[in-house]
Amino acid sequence: MKKIFLRHSLLLLPLVYIFWLVVYPNTLRWMEGVSFFSVLPDFTQLQARYAEDYPDYVGAFLLQFYRWSAVGALIQTLFAWLVMFSVDVVLYRIVRRERMMWLTFVVVGAMLALQVKYYELGEVIIFTLCALLLAGTVTIFAPNRGWIKDKKEGRLTLYILPLVLMLLGCFASFATKEYRVREKIYRLEHLAEQENWDKILKIATPEVSAEDPVAKRYALLALLEKGQLTNKIFSYSITSADDFYFSHSLDFIGLSFNGYFNKSIGANNEVIHNYFQLNSIARFGYSAKSLRGIVDALLRQGDDVLAEKYIRILLSSATHKGWAKSRIQKLRELKLEPQVEPTPESDIWSVWHGENPVVIETAGLLEADPMNRKVADVLCCALLASRQMSEFLQIFDSTLSYAYKGMKNLPLHYEEAVLLMSRQDPSLLQHFPVSSFKYNEFTRFAQMMDAKNLAAAREAFKGTFWTYYYVR
Repeated sequence: MKKIFLRHSLLLLPLVYIFWLVVYPNTLRWMEGVSFFSVLPDFTQLQARYAEDYPDYVGAFLLQFYRWSAVGALIQTLFAWLVMFSVDVVLYRIVRRERMMWLTFVVVGAMLALQVKYYELGEVIIFTLCALLLAGTVTIFAPNRGWIKDKKEGRLTLYILPLVLMLLGCFASFATKEYRVREKIYRLEHLAEQENWDKILKIATPEVSAEDPVAKRYALLALLEKGQLTNKIFSYSITSADDFYFSHSLDFIGLSFNGYFNKSIGANNEVIHNYFQLNSIARFGYSAKSLRGIVDALLRQGDDVLAEKYIRILLSSATHKGWAKSRIQKLRELKLEPQVEPTPESDIWSVWHGENPVVIETAGLLEADPMNRKVADVLCCALLASRQMSEFLQIFDSTLSYAYKGMKNLPLHYEEAVLLMSRQDPSLLQHFPVSSFKYNEFTRFAQMMDAKNLAAAREAFKGTFWTYYYVR
């Protein structure tokens, strides 16, 4: 039995660990983010009242350590190893044939195929405990009568069948489209949390963004952070201002992204709102991800009292002490930044009559801080995406002395918009500086449009505001 168990362990441990670490590293980190564990009395007492919550409570304790994907992969592998051990014991006592011990990996393979589905760990813990209980029961009541002698075993049953069954389980998990899609989304979330915008743009290419609405939003966020939104937004298959974030979203994916977006444009109240919404759908009414986001938003706002409250909650976590202590230092150094007063020349409020939430929110933010270039970029691009040309010109003109102060050349898409509007009002070309190169390009585009050669115009000027406005 020891020989069989050792052989099975050597087959299972490296393969399953590498599978989790390579295929689902971001899913493991995400599982930690949407869970929550605390040793504070009110949290512990609440979970202790209901026996059916015990597995999830234990799972929440373990999920703290999934913050590091290498540790999460190790714990996931441990579950599979315990199930393997339990089935080995049962087969050893009941079947008693070494050549049939490969049947252990039928159960292990099925577990690998389904394990990623149970992100709260409660079901996995119950399954593992049932397997251990079955093994203990069989050990007590089934006598150890040794092996029924068979002919010498070959590699087929000793190595090949166990490996094939485990690989089939891994493949069945990987082949499930939902799991693959979620892993890609969680990778984008992780990169956004790390502020690795270059990597996001390598993943969420214009071609990918055309098919994937989540990738598109992360791509636009990365462009915004890198100051490239006003030059490249119409290469990413944007269809309206709603493509900037998830309007009225009530799921983990949408709320997480909205938190990153609102952080980028400085809407800290909305960041807190997004993460409180995330808390409301979390298993325990809190999540580690939302608490981290709320703390940082409060620190940016200068609300030291509330920030300290949530930092103390995170200090009760086994894996957040270092993170919480780093925020305590920020808390001590906290100084409120002076608010930028709106100026009479920044005529922003006229666009508030629109209904698009992106326009409404960014208009209010820009009114409060006309120097915020990111907000100005989002507002102007949202107006272009909504084809609100007169509003765009009004906002852009009013921010030339503020958010766009010192700008030598017009951003690419703004230049395209000015040229388009100049067909109705040629005086715009005297007010806004337009390059001769772009002017000549627009002349060619207009000639194609006048000749109703739409296909050629779409191909020749792909990714321009002109194509978006007329022939997309």
